[in-house]
Amino acid sequence: QKKLIIDFLIIGAGVSGLSCAIALRRAGHRVVVVEREKEIGQSDVGSGVRLPPNLSKILYRWNLKSEVSAFAAKSKQIQIYRLDTGDCLGDHYWDDEVLRETQGEFLFGHLADLRKMMYAIAVDQGATVRLATTAVSVDPERRAVTLGSGETLTADVVIGADGAFGLVHHRLFRTSGGHFDRCC
Repeated sequence: QKKLIIDFLIIGAGVSGLSCAIALRRAGHRVVVVEREKEIGQSDVGSGVRLPPNLSKILYRWNLKSEVSAFAAKSKQIQIYRLDTGDCLGDHYWDDEVLRETQGEFLFGHLADLRKMMYAIAVDQGATVRLATTAVSVDPERRAVTLGSGETLTADVVIGADGAFGLVHHRLFRTSGGHFDRCC
């Protein structure tokens, strides 16, 4: 039986875009990611990230536990404060039973480190990641993305992983009184 191989073009190399790239490469598809940053993580310096059990579970199933452990710290508990007053409401402990059930761990780390790890894995698994490459327009009908250089890329599927303020979100939704309405 012949395997269906699909060409994917992902706009954005954040956690979502790189996760897509890894998962799609693991399934044997061809993947190209375009990212406007010149270096992965350059905009994330100093940004912390939490990796709840539903994320760490996926990374562990992808056999990345040692890579994750290299930059993330396991959390046993967190303190919860009221935003408006700063009063401590108490400690929240991660229940062992919940962690066993979710098959992951609650971790904290730096966003730049998570993205750099995911970038390395995606590239190692055969994804093409084009840094310093800005998508300036998307044509969903043609499944085409025009880059700032004027080059046009096409694929079987275009995935917008460029965030709530990104090109794809703007193309698919327009703001109307604080709400998003479908425009196309």
